[in-house]
Amino acid sequence: MKWKDGHPVSEKFDDIYFSTEDGKEETYYVFIEGNDLKNRWQDNSGDFTIIETGFGTGLNFFCTYELWKSLCPGRMLNYISIEKYPLSSEDIARAISAYPEFTEQLEEFLNQYPCDNIRLENCNIRILFEDIKTALPKINISADAWFLDGFAPSKNPDMWCEQLYKTMSAHTKPSGTFATFTSAGVVRRGLQENNFAVIKQRGFGKKREMLRGKILQ
Repeated sequence: MKWKDGHPVSEKFDDIYFSTEDGKEETYYVFIEGNDLKNRWQDNSGDFTIIETGFGTGLNFFCTYELWKSLCPGRMLNYISIEKYPLSSEDIARAISAYPEFTEQLEEFLNQYPCDNIRLENCNIRILFEDIKTALPKINISADAWFLDGFAPSKNPDMWCEQLYKTMSAHTKPSGTFATFTSAGVVRRGLQENNFAVIKQRGFGKKREMLRGKILQ
């Protein structure tokens, strides 16, 4: 990883880890609002499972966990993420330090990272530090929501494989949803061909479009 104008960038994929405009707002717009999490959590009294492709700096997690703690005390969030190229503790700390509201959660997280099973208050985090094609068969739980965030398909095509869409179809709860920053046709078709209704909408900031949707009954 390298830093460009204060923002984390993947040298391997030549792509940013999150929006240079406002990473936190991007996460809220794309993944939290894209999966309608706030309304779903307020209307449901049970535990919740999110599966993510691409843990990166952890910003998606910290934003999600902050909201979960405020809305769902006493309930358990299961957060599973796949990350072949994990960042160092130092790089995660530097990236997330831009958001001082996460300081306490970040410290608790880094006290256990890079353990692949991390336990926080009301939250279990499982990070699969391996290639997506070997990680996906290890998923034995169904998701309430998917965060598809593995760098652009044009730069990281291996992440956006047919096996991902088939696993999503097999491991998504009846009311399950997905959201992703990309609107690439190969992703849209992969989801549609594997039992997902796909909606294209305006993307965050300068990005023209993104995708979100839900499993078909």
